[in-house]
Amino acid sequence: MLEDGLLGPVSEEQQKWLAKMQAMCHNLVDLVNDFLDLSKLEAGHVHLRKERVDLHQLIRNNVETYLPLASHKSIALVEQVEPDLSPIEADPRRLDQVLHNLISNAIKFTPEGGKIEVGAGRDDGAGIKLWVKDTGAGIAPEEIISLFQKYHQTTSGQTSSEKGTGLGLVICKMIVEAHGGGIAVESDPGEGSRFTVTLPIHAAHGEQAHRENPSKG
Repeated sequence: MLEDGLLGPVSEEQQKWLAKMQAMCHNLVDLVNDFLDLSKLEAGHVHLRKERVDLHQLIRNNVETYLPLASHKSIALVEQVEPDLSPIEADPRRLDQVLHNLISNAIKFTPEGGKIEVGAGRDDGAGIKLWVKDTGAGIAPEEIISLFQKYHQTTSGQTSSEKGTGLGLVICKMIVEAHGGGIAVESDPGEGSRFTVTLPIHAAHGEQAHRENPSKG
């Protein structure tokens, strides 16, 4: 309402402050949501609402969601999905949550004119893999070991002043493990990073293991 000038003219300086306040509010909401998610995951209280998930559609929806943000930085955001990929049994909302985190991080750490690939394919084992690959600055080796620790925030090659909660990757890891899968990162400084999520076709075993021992892993 204020930004649109409905309560009177808004100067350029006021617009800047309103944008900062809006960003702070979004960050606060993200922080609260991340804390709630983390506490539920750690307590094993998250029930996976599993259904057949079309991976082609899952990837396409996430790419379309982030295209405007990527385009704003002149980043090419592309999808790469193996043909004839079978659906998997998983919680689509939770997989969206994982991909949202990985894609938004990739955009944050990829400079203008870069490229981000979001893909899905068959794993060497009996499952499938999802990946988000970017041409950003990469992650220093000493930071990789801390990436999935609570409250860790990497700043290697960050192209935005936006700060996260330091919980996003931890939550991603716990969601993936609740499905009986795993998440890994490969990165070379100056070359970019690739986050790979591996998932079984059926998530029942992983969900049961998560409930019995939510702190494992």
